[in-house]
Amino acid sequence: MVLSDLVPEALGARCPSAPPLYRPLNQVTRAVTMSTILVTYSSAAGSTASIAKQVATYLRTRFSEVHAIDCMPIEAVAWPNSYRAIVVGSAIHNGAWLPHARKFLVDHTDDLYPMPFYTFSVGAPTALPKWMKKVAASTHNDLEEEEKLKIGKALSETTGFPVKHELFEGVTSRKDMNWAMALIFSCVGAQWGDFREWDKVAAFSEHIADDLQKREW
Repeated sequence: MVLSDLVPEALGARCPSAPPLYRPLNQVTRAVTMSTILVTYSSAAGSTASIAKQVATYLRTRFSEVHAIDCMPIEAVAWPNSYRAIVVGSAIHNGAWLPHARKFLVDHTDDLYPMPFYTFSVGAPTALPKWMKKVAASTHNDLEEEEKLKIGKALSETTGFPVKHELFEGVTSRKDMNWAMALIFSCVGAQWGDFREWDKVAAFSEHIADDLQKREW
């Protein structure tokens, strides 16, 4: 099975609504007896959550016989140090991760440093106005790559150690913005639409799985 065969709307990752401390006994036992991987996220309008769940779904296809894969919002994570590997994702607002995601990195830097740790961000460079893209092209600047490097650098500065980071496109929808923001968005010529790159998400997920398989767990 390849990730492109998996329908994003039919995701199989476990996404408990309660923190690990309050899981049913059978799930607690499973977490204790099996190495576990956490995929956690801070999502503003749902794009980041959908990508996180897709990453978790792919990891389950690679590790379901050996590792339990948990997928949950950052606010629901009680004991990050109980996991053997963590993937953290956040939407980007004003060029930065959401507050809950940034706080998670600050609060748990000591837990994250010794383990395999991966991050991703979700923005919408493709939705930028065409005139802005033309300006960038004329100066030979890659807006998406610049954004990826800038956020990756900020994450590394926050944690104090190098962070593996990927940037994905998200969804830009009028219904997810207040009227003033939607008006500005339209006036500058930005684009509405679903720009999620499932093939790129698949490659990122595969990279994580391959990297984990190389390690001695």
